[in-house]
Amino acid sequence: MTERDVLPSTFKPIRYDLEVSQIDVKANTFHGDVKVQLDVKETTDQLVLHASKLTFNTYKLTYTLNKTEAEVSINGVTVDEKHETATFSLGEKVPAGAKALLEIEYTAEIKTNMNGFYRSDYLDKDGKEQVMLSTQFEATEARGALPCWDEPNLKATFQLSISVAEDFTALSNTPVISSKVLGDGKKKGAVEASGLKVVKFQETPIMSTYLFAWAVGKMDYIETLTEKSYNGKKLPVRIYTQQGISSQGEFALSVAAKVVDLFSDVFKIDYVLPKLDLISVPSYSHNAMENWGLVTFRPTALLFDEKTSAKKYQKKVAYVVAHELAHQWFGNLVTMDWWDELWLNEGFATWVGSYALDKLFPQWKVFDVCITEDLQTALTADASRGSHPVEVPIQSSADIDQVFDHISYLKGGSVINQLANTIGVEDFLSGVAHYLSEHKFGNAKTKDLWASISEVSGVDVVTMANNWISKIGFPYVSVETIGDEVKFTQHRFLASGDVKDSEDETIWWIPLNLSTGLGDDDVVRQTLTERSISIPKIDGFFKVNKNSTGFYRVVYDKTTLDAIKNNLDKLSPTDKVGLVSDLTFTAAAGLTKTSDALEFIKLLKGESEAVVWDAILKSLGSISQVWYEQPKDIQDALNKFIQSIISPSALSLDFDTTPEDFLVADLKVKLLASAVGAGITEIISPAQSVFAKYQQGEPVDPSLRGVIFQSIVSPKDATEEDWDSVYNIIRSSDALDTREIVLASLGTATNDALIDKSLDLILSPEVPIMDVQFVAVALSKNNAARDKLWAYLKDNYDAIYERLNANRVVFDRFVKFTLGSFASLEKSDEIKKFFEGKDIYGFERSLDQVTDSIKTNANWVARDSEDIAKWLQ
Repeated sequence: MTERDVLPSTFKPIRYDLEVSQIDVKANTFHGDVKVQLDVKETTDQLVLHASKLTFNTYKLTYTLNKTEAEVSINGVTVDEKHETATFSLGEKVPAGAKALLEIEYTAEIKTNMNGFYRSDYLDKDGKEQVMLSTQFEATEARGALPCWDEPNLKATFQLSISVAEDFTALSNTPVISSKVLGDGKKKGAVEASGLKVVKFQETPIMSTYLFAWAVGKMDYIETLTEKSYNGKKLPVRIYTQQGISSQGEFALSVAAKVVDLFSDVFKIDYVLPKLDLISVPSYSHNAMENWGLVTFRPTALLFDEKTSAKKYQKKVAYVVAHELAHQWFGNLVTMDWWDELWLNEGFATWVGSYALDKLFPQWKVFDVCITEDLQTALTADASRGSHPVEVPIQSSADIDQVFDHISYLKGGSVINQLANTIGVEDFLSGVAHYLSEHKFGNAKTKDLWASISEVSGVDVVTMANNWISKIGFPYVSVETIGDEVKFTQHRFLASGDVKDSEDETIWWIPLNLSTGLGDDDVVRQTLTERSISIPKIDGFFKVNKNSTGFYRVVYDKTTLDAIKNNLDKLSPTDKVGLVSDLTFTAAAGLTKTSDALEFIKLLKGESEAVVWDAILKSLGSISQVWYEQPKDIQDALNKFIQSIISPSALSLDFDTTPEDFLVADLKVKLLASAVGAGITEIISPAQSVFAKYQQGEPVDPSLRGVIFQSIVSPKDATEEDWDSVYNIIRSSDALDTREIVLASLGTATNDALIDKSLDLILSPEVPIMDVQFVAVALSKNNAARDKLWAYLKDNYDAIYERLNANRVVFDRFVKFTLGSFASLEKSDEIKKFFEGKDIYGFERSLDQVTDSIKTNANWVARDSEDIAKWLQ
């Protein structure tokens, strides 16, 4: 093995022919027969491929050279479980230049952990137990379903045949070319069926192993055709679901058809395959996976019912569909060369998914929302010393799993947004189209993308973008008025505020873009490409980073900040978002005072823009969370201030979002939920009245279910009967999003007995491991429950680890998103000590980020506790 943990370069796969048969859902096994056509690149007497927990029954290797065919004896097979490889020792050397054929019959496991070829168990509309079988191969799980060369740059074509129950639907990347029912006596592997059929699919385009996919089960589908023609025909787009719920795919179907046409035009390359299927999989660890031509989804990321679903899920469905379809070009057609450039897939899909939504639903103001959600989340993640560059060295499969994170997705997408806004979106997309054309059906690197965009735009993209991708972290810009000049200086930003000289060596290319008003032309274009620059003083006010599209924070001197405060009416909503967020998190780093952030928020009281309110609520939530261990009088005073900010707007709202557009409805939900969380009785009481009517069968606004459930569970005097009445809604409701909403609500309990009941859900078999995050994350954000969550984790660690680490990504995210909210150095040390000696393989990076986050919180409180106490008086 090389340092990169890659296979030897002796053989290169060209085509896989795979037959899957003898599927046994009682024993959870299946039989595979794979034939792999290979090019021999170097003379060798060993063949090494990837295989994980496969039992080889028979194997054979032949090769052809100069029209002469020979069979090579195989002396034995050595399995390396750690590296998930199998080494075939050959009886003679196979010469370079030969064409080889490897044939293996094997037995493999049908998994239950949402990885590889796995099963989803569910109840159908009649309450009968059913099973759906599907694949999830990214990043390195294909090797658990077939012996293969499981690396992204070892592309090949695939042809699948699969034997399934006669009443099952079988799907794969490409269309079916034949389906043959087997005769009597051929029933082995059938799932409650009268017989079997063999379904064969077209050969795929050349692609990476992680994109190979299939799914079988009892399904319904709905279909539409694209407006655009592909090879003279309209493209069929289908949504597949378990039987009885396919109508909930109508919205996603409409979005998918439009997005395929949009991307075909934008990328100047038509969608390649002759069909596009999107399938809802009952058990799913992520939101979705972009398998070429067969995109798999968590149900709540694909299905939406206007009558029963919360409105926020409509946007989620539209975005996830657009994101995954972007991958059909950016990731599938052109694939990163190796996993260290994962961001090429995910960062771009993050940005262009938002681009698609902005075209389809301009009223959603998607890019404004990205500033308060994606950008701020990425800045927070990247402010940790435990962060990593967007383009990060990858050695092992554990490293791969851990970089499917906010840096690869959201920082990558935010840097793309900064770049696109600088050179112009149309020029940027033309460069992307050139990149796709140059590298289609192949692999590429970051430098190839920069080269294409530079060629088309005439801009030196490498100078602009390289440090943002290759270096860890990001800068803050300090603004200082000195006489008739304004000085701008850049330094590395760390939330902990203790940047060392060795960590502050990078000089970023920073678009300062000084905003002087609301108009697009009200801007002074200026870049910062050295440590500091000075420019003549600007008449009137200015705000650095117009519309907050740049990936950095800003620290203002008093003169500049006061001028901004006097010109709030000349700030765009996203400029206000940037100011609220910068003032909050530069305070965390000790560069400003927390009271400055609270004072600025006070000026925005009564704000009407949803994105600004989102920033305000997140800022107040962050401060409240970090201050949760401070004296009660300080916490009470802080909560009183929060109530004073929220109450005027929240008290003007009713409990019905149906008349409002998406952003207004979303704001209403967030304000009311924050009001309940802040204990505002005038909101809690009517919310409880709505719940009482809901219990009697009266309809309730689906978007407000979380608010009314929280109003029942979160009061200190809530009872076990209250808790049970909310929990039981999971069983009585048909809405697909109910479980997620209920679990998040139960995580807001403040009564010790009810917190214990919510904690027990982490290990409850009634809560699928894919949904544990909803209650666990809510508990971690809950000041009353945080310490009990940690105690529960310590007391039940072995059971939690065994349950959640069955899917390594699930446990990694559990650690990352539930342990970082504490605010004392003692807790950081305690967590670090607890994990000493434990197997932290697969979440070591997240554990570092958790302890760093806690230290940041502790330092923040230590620096500003007196400042806050004095300001709140």
